[in-house]
Amino acid sequence: MAGHEAVEAIGTCLGTDMRRHWRGDTAFFDQLRDREILLAIVGEVAGEEVARAIEKEKAKALKTIIADHLCGTNGREQVAPWVPRWMACPPEAYTARGGVGSVTAHARWAVELACRINTEVADVADDGFSDAELEAQDAIEIPPLAA
Repeated sequence: MAGHEAVEAIGTCLGTDMRRHWRGDTAFFDQLRDREILLAIVGEVAGEEVARAIEKEKAKALKTIIADHLCGTNGREQVAPWVPRWMACPPEAYTARGGVGSVTAHARWAVELACRINTEVADVADDGFSDAELEAQDAIEIPPLAA
């Protein structure tokens, strides 16, 4: 399920590049309503200078510019492949407001992974290994994420 820790973990561990698999479509543009995000995306696909120049335009115009750059239409240079930040591996948000499921799930997975690593390090340290023996270990083997 999208937004689940397992999806984010698998995508990150496999080095998934969603740019190879995703294209903006009508459903994507129907979901975009936030001006701050729209302007950030315009900045990514058309450049920051363009985004600043059209920051007062209506959302419909911003979506048209984004679509034109993604498709290479209406005289716009095509920017492909491209995905929104929240679909990248690891995902990122466009704003500090939060509420991006993939970013939240990735953060939960990263915390869980860090806890597992710290627990394993503590277990190894409790086994009576010397500091030199611990430093000699190349890496701690991390258990599989799913069975």
